Amino acid sequence: MSDDKDSPTKLPFQINFGLLIAYFLPGAVSVYALGYLSPAIANLIEALETGERIAGPVMLLSVFCLVAGLIVDAFSGVVLETILGRFVKKSSLNIVGLADPNTLSVFKEVVENYYRYFQFKGNTLVAFILFVGSRLLFSPATLCGNSRDIALNLASIVAIVILFLGAKQSLASMYQGIDSLNTGGNRDVSKEKNGC
Repeated sequence: MSDDKDSPTKLPFQINFGLLIAYFLPGAVSVYALGYLSPAIANLIEALETGERIAGPVMLLSVFCLVAGLIVDAFSGVVLETILGRFVKKSSLNIVGLADPNTLSVFKEVVENYYRYFQFKGNTLVAFILFVGSRLLFSPATLCGNSRDIALNLASIVAIVILFLGAKQSLASMYQGIDSLNTGGNRDVSKEKNGC
């Protein structure tokens, strides 16, 4: 019987839901926002929307989404975590404790159940601000034009506030999970999802 490592269907890397929402989805919002600035990106998006071409635009836009998501994550990590750190009690991880397999397992659960959701909310917040700014600056949309523009602008403000508050909550939950790890607490983070 062959080993799973040698299976041709097994990928050499792991794609999971947390990584998808942390990087790819905020990257997709960013790429869509860049469509207001770049005619080339706008043409790729339009080709997908019309069904004119599929394979080429999907491949290019997928790579663009991943790269944009990683760039947004870097910005979010430097700027947003610094801002939110003023409102959240921080904790430092006792790295020596990760040598214990049980502690390492719980740490991975903290990352998947809290930090990935923080990344999604924070990265989407940054990407959404980029989208709103690009839309207002580089498209015919206005702040107080027709009722559609007003509704979109109000929805944008609500979304930005909700994403900011959600990112703050997820970051606080992650630090609480780290506190639990450091103190040897028995908090079962595997049963808690998305930092709620």
